[in-house]
Amino acid sequence: MVAVAPGSATLTVTGGGKTVTIPITVTTLALKTVEGFETANTGFYAGSGSGLSLSRSTAADSVRMGRGAGKADYTLTEELGYTAEWRLGTGIAVDGGYNQLNLWVCGDKSGNTLSLLYRNDTLGDQKAELCKLDFSGWKQLSFAIPQEGGITLLGFTLLGPVHLLFINLITDCFPALALGLERPEPDIMDRPPRSAKDGVFSGGLGFDIAYQGVLITVITLISYLIGHCMEVGYFEMPRGVSPDGMTMAFLTMSMCEIFHSFNMRSQRRSVFTLRGHNRVLWAAMLGSLVLTTVVLEVPPIAAAFGFTPVGWAEYGIALALAVLVIPVVELVKFIQRRRAR
Repeated sequence: MVAVAPGSATLTVTGGGKTVTIPITVTTLALKTVEGFETANTGFYAGSGSGLSLSRSTAADSVRMGRGAGKADYTLTEELGYTAEWRLGTGIAVDGGYNQLNLWVCGDKSGNTLSLLYRNDTLGDQKAELCKLDFSGWKQLSFAIPQEGGITLLGFTLLGPVHLLFINLITDCFPALALGLERPEPDIMDRPPRSAKDGVFSGGLGFDIAYQGVLITVITLISYLIGHCMEVGYFEMPRGVSPDGMTMAFLTMSMCEIFHSFNMRSQRRSVFTLRGHNRVLWAAMLGSLVLTTVVLEVPPIAAAFGFTPVGWAEYGIALALAVLVIPVVELVKFIQRRRAR
């Protein structure tokens, strides 16, 4: 017996001259196989990909259960923004009565991100991150289905760590080089020599790294949340990947690194009391801002990175959040100087 919809009913069993009636209440739909990859004649294979091809494998070491499995061959290239995507020929609908989609994935230990493309009647086209492919062998993944209208499966994407690569190469590299040209602090020769027993993180450096890392993380997450709420028009916690949220978070994190480089001109002194300016650092800041803006606003490049155009209000909020790293660090420096007296 298989229930096709939630509800209540009775089951009557007669045997040996006796009749027993059993009340039954079904609260959820029966399990439903969305795709078993048992044949090659499905909407999964009747599609097209960019940097990714999908085929059916029947090899014993490639199949988790049944007789077949979907095999994805992909290549992440710079031209495609380190993103590979497969779009189904025909979307596969999953009713709103179901609350969870489970699937088995065999990881390749690449560290790339596997995401699910789907459409929802309320939220529109969405991309939900399923997992980081940092494992090998089979693993069961779960995705919570929005209850407002169910979903229609559209395909999959694989994303390499191109966003962090850009931040590391552009917004970290050039300011770091510019800080190497910073003038020595005027009291540097008055300081006592460091003990040979001091570690790398002595003198409060370990604490500085910890709280400043947490600070930038929190600011970036706030930017993501604000971007998502501005996108949907009301407050809610993001479900899946928010295009506006991801774009604002990228801008905020990039510029946080730039503004924070000014904090790093001195570990304890206020940046506003330092004599002179590091012109190379200013040039690095302006250059990084221009390059970040190009990545966000030039359509072909933005599409390669998976960004969406944002308005001036969102752009301004992202920059304002990034600037917060300066007054917060200045406040902590002030407290540290007072305690050191």
